Amino acid sequence: MLFNFPVNNLKDLSDKYKNRFSFDINGASTSTRPKNNTIWFSKKITQDIIEKMKSVKSCIIIAPGQQQEAHECIKDNFVIPANNPRLEFAIILQFIIDCQKQPSKTNVCQTASIGENFKIGEGTIISHNVVIGDNVEIGTDCVIMPGVVINDNVKIGNHNIIRENSVIGGYGFGFERDENDIPIRIPHIGGVVIGNNVEIGALSTIVAGTIDPTIIEDYTKIDDHVHIAHNCHIGKRCLITACAEVSGSVSIGDDTWLGPNCSIINGISIGKNCFIGIGAVVKKSLLDGLTVSGNPARPLEEIKEEKDMMKRLLSLYRHGKLTI
Repeated sequence: MLFNFPVNNLKDLSDKYKNRFSFDINGASTSTRPKNNTIWFSKKITQDIIEKMKSVKSCIIIAPGQQQEAHECIKDNFVIPANNPRLEFAIILQFIIDCQKQPSKTNVCQTASIGENFKIGEGTIISHNVVIGDNVEIGTDCVIMPGVVINDNVKIGNHNIIRENSVIGGYGFGFERDENDIPIRIPHIGGVVIGNNVEIGALSTIVAGTIDPTIIEDYTKIDDHVHIAHNCHIGKRCLITACAEVSGSVSIGDDTWLGPNCSIINGISIGKNCFIGIGAVVKKSLLDGLTVSGNPARPLEEIKEEKDMMKRLLSLYRHGKLTI
């Protein structure tokens, strides 16, 4: 049993979830293997899904709302119609999980190492073996997971999660060569500023700015094994997936998606609402709303036009209308 939640308490989330049921749910399940007393969702309603709805009892089921007859035939479950069942599932499940939590209290584990001039907000938890440098501020209701290192001059907002063994505010890879061609490291003293409701995955690194801070804005979510270099500015609500690499002084606009293992060259700008495909290598700045892939990364429309042209040329060659 993951939790024990009275389904009638959903009215506390929103009036639209008011219902007549009195059962409790104790976990989540999938539409392929639904279980009694769980919450689950389906992106579409098929006859198979309807049969699965009928096979379980005391469930919260979230399903598309356009087929009302499917909902009316289910008597033993609370069926919630939704335009986006997966989103509705996420919102309701998070509400249920939050309801199980005890009121949070600020807690700094004894094994954490804390520097000077440290400021911490109410309800924030600092876990085992965390290292925090000097002049660090962390807001309210944050969770800093075990093994995280937060270096000097980092400011973290409210309601953030930083997962295991990530490093925030480390030195950047910046060097200048002297007259003997020896690389001399440039100190990076700008720190990092992280907004509110940001998540940073395990084993990720966000590097301090050289003079001004590296910035991560509100609601951006960063996966595991991501590297964001010095002087970057990441906009609001971006999604940066596993193993993405963002080189120094890159600006990324709001609502942009970075696919797994993509690489962004230093000093360029990526606009708002862009989609960077898996493994893409972005070498030039991108305007708003572009979807790119490949190495070097190019807009999908351009790639499609090139493929269509190659197909036409190949057809001409096969029919003897083109010689090489």
